[in-house]
Amino acid sequence: MAVDRYKMEQEAQRYLSKGNTDKAITTYAALLRQDPQDRRVRQKIAGLYETIGRTREAEKHYRELVKLYDADGNDRARMATLKQLRKLAPRDGEVMGLLARAYRASDLPRESIRHYEQAINLLGQREPKEAAVFAQELQELMPGDTPLRLKTAELLAKGKDEKGAYKAYRELIDDLRRHGKLNEVGRVAAMALQLKPEESDLLCDAAESALAGGEPQTALTHLHPAYQENPHEPRTLDLLARVFEEQEEIDKAKGVLLTLATELAARADHDGRLAALERARKITGDTGLDRQIGQARASAEAAHFRLGDLSGAQPHDEAELRAIVRANVMLRYGLTDRALQELETLAEESLARRAWTVEVAVARGETGRALELGRALQEAVSADEARMVRLRIAVLNAEDLEPYLPDLSSSAGGGADPDDDLLGDELLDDDLLDDDLLDDELLDDDLLDDDLLDDDLLDEDSDTVDTDSSEEVVDEPEAAEPASVDDEAAAFFADDAAAASPPPSAGGGDLLGDLFGDLTPSPTPTRERAGPGKVPEFGVPEEDEFSAAIRRGTSSEAGEDHAEDPLADIRALIDMGLYEAAQEALAGQEGLRVVALRALCRAGRGELGKARGDLVDAVDDADESNPELPEALFHLASLSARSAKRRRAIRQLKEVVELAPHFRPVEVQIRLRALEELDRS
Repeated sequence: MAVDRYKMEQEAQRYLSKGNTDKAITTYAALLRQDPQDRRVRQKIAGLYETIGRTREAEKHYRELVKLYDADGNDRARMATLKQLRKLAPRDGEVMGLLARAYRASDLPRESIRHYEQAINLLGQREPKEAAVFAQELQELMPGDTPLRLKTAELLAKGKDEKGAYKAYRELIDDLRRHGKLNEVGRVAAMALQLKPEESDLLCDAAESALAGGEPQTALTHLHPAYQENPHEPRTLDLLARVFEEQEEIDKAKGVLLTLATELAARADHDGRLAALERARKITGDTGLDRQIGQARASAEAAHFRLGDLSGAQPHDEAELRAIVRANVMLRYGLTDRALQELETLAEESLARRAWTVEVAVARGETGRALELGRALQEAVSADEARMVRLRIAVLNAEDLEPYLPDLSSSAGGGADPDDDLLGDELLDDDLLDDDLLDDELLDDDLLDDDLLDDDLLDEDSDTVDTDSSEEVVDEPEAAEPASVDDEAAAFFADDAAAASPPPSAGGGDLLGDLFGDLTPSPTPTRERAGPGKVPEFGVPEEDEFSAAIRRGTSSEAGEDHAEDPLADIRALIDMGLYEAAQEALAGQEGLRVVALRALCRAGRGELGKARGDLVDAVDDADESNPELPEALFHLASLSARSAKRRRAIRQLKEVVELAPHFRPVEVQIRLRALEELDRS
């Protein structure tokens, strides 16, 4: 066979030397039939067809060569062949896109971008679906380019890929909102509404943009169909209240806010409910809301309680303390198996082990087992602490917490002081946490270095924070409130209190039926209570991978000198739960980082909604070149996640990666992975 091929090639060469191109092509074609993957022969035929002007046949063979070279990974030959194709078909968008890919593979970004843009322009009208593919690839070379992202969404819509188009619009809108570009949010939302004219999220986006532009009536026209679609959606109700506040229709705003509080309570969003009630109290001055606010504040605090905070579950010796600290670190990194291993080193009857085992089960999404262990623990603790265990069980069951809270019906005013007896001196006293016990060996570099246990890892909702109760911490009230209500709410964590009856419906009856004139909302459907959030379980990483992450620690932005950090002492106060002292130390200081630390203080004192709102405003106003922005976004993501706004937290962490890839890379990636898994569950 090899001899025959040699003779046939010699024959084809003789035909060419005599100028008989047709016979040469016929001979080469016979060779190609024997071996269709012969690159050299196919190249010969393509060149001969091109010579005699038979461009269609030449194109066909060049395209086959492109596929063969692509399979070989021969980028140089593929690029050369594509350049030949471009000469034959200068208006072929597919060829231009393939050439752009070849330039990209050869690390020639400028040429790649130019050819991608040409391909998109050529294919945009006739082949929008194919153009969208190239546009998505171009986004990887031009991340964050808003016009390109908008073009991609338009192409997906033209290509009848409504799901892909909506996703592209949605991601663009979310990013624009994060950067405070609400005027552009409205423009993009209007385009997306052409795909899904009744989509509540898009209608709310358009309404939010109109509100930012000082057009509450326009916002109301968008909210009307959104409310008709789902009169129980918290975001719709929140924006509707803002519209009525802008129009100074205080009674309507109050009615909507009370309905919002009821909806959030049904979804076990205790922080959101508290914020809605406080907002209604602020705009109306209605002291009749003070009892509900007190209950909501107590519910929000109770929802953040963990069984490891029980005084009886505190470590009683050095071995227990070591195991609990290590288990907490593992738990916060999602390494639940390792957390259990640490706890299993303790005696089975250890209350510290039993309490934290419940919390590990919750983190693994094993709610049934957590409830079983919690009920067993209830029998092993004192009567006062048994009430706290019942409270935790109620939280896990997504039950109404008010029957477990103090009865505030006899007084008006705010609720429990978030820093009252729940985290008092009796939990982690000075004798237990003395210098000898927390020695250098326990907090050594191999496991718990300073960067790993930073201000956000063991921050405001840390299960092992010791709050110094020698100084009383009192929230600044928005209005004068009798001290007796705070005392009653705080007493819940020390004394028995009568179960409070659920408050009367705050929905205002048929109030919302008159908000849009002739709009009559559908009856409130029966809804199942939201179950507790499920934290995803991750496989245990390789030992060397985890050890390397611990050694690296949570690296800060490149070039930061911790020794010269002027806010290091304040961060330390926050780490220890001394939020009042930290706030005093921050007085008179300015900057985005200072705002972020103030937000952590507020969150630590139970004002999660307000803390997040303050930090959102500061981040939105900040310039992207601000070196303090990555840290602020990092803390904002933590507050968003705790507020059950997981997707926003994911976007904020991705923004950190985009702005400063070297900022705490270990923590950022682990948190991103956890949130994305949780969002998919």
